[in-house]
Amino acid sequence: MEKGKKGETSKHEIIYVLRTSQQHHVQLSFMADQKANIIIGSFLVYCTILFTYILKNNYWHIALYFLTFFYLLAFLAALTALLPSLNRVKSNTPNLLFFHGFSRLSEEGYVRQMMEILEKDMAPREMLLKDIYLLGIVLDKKYFKLRVSYSSLLLGVFSSLLVFFISSI
Repeated sequence: MEKGKKGETSKHEIIYVLRTSQQHHVQLSFMADQKANIIIGSFLVYCTILFTYILKNNYWHIALYFLTFFYLLAFLAALTALLPSLNRVKSNTPNLLFFHGFSRLSEEGYVRQMMEILEKDMAPREMLLKDIYLLGIVLDKKYFKLRVSYSSLLLGVFSSLLVFFISSI
């Protein structure tokens, strides 16, 4: 690794650290999407089984309605976690590392702006920092919605079990 004066970090090390952080955020986003997809898929399987079961049995109706209500809330929260977030963060310049920041530019305009930015010494770092920040904003919203989804599912399981035990007494 290149080192200048004692204690100085090379440009490559800085970019490596920023790039690693960016990749970590992208991986966390992918994991959040997978978790939301699991909840959505399990809800659809649950609905299929539930509707065939309700037609055959009347004993657990109330408990199943409770579970279905909270499961539906979990499903909706998971679904909103998967919705693309394209809100623009108020900034003077768009994030040219994110497709939404440059998709409205022409190819020539994008290349020209990127070349201008990359000619500056600190610009690649600033771009990566901006991208990491915006990924963090999106992740914060996704994980909040996933927490709502899991909490709703947990509440649904406990409330339906409680209703089932009370009704069976």
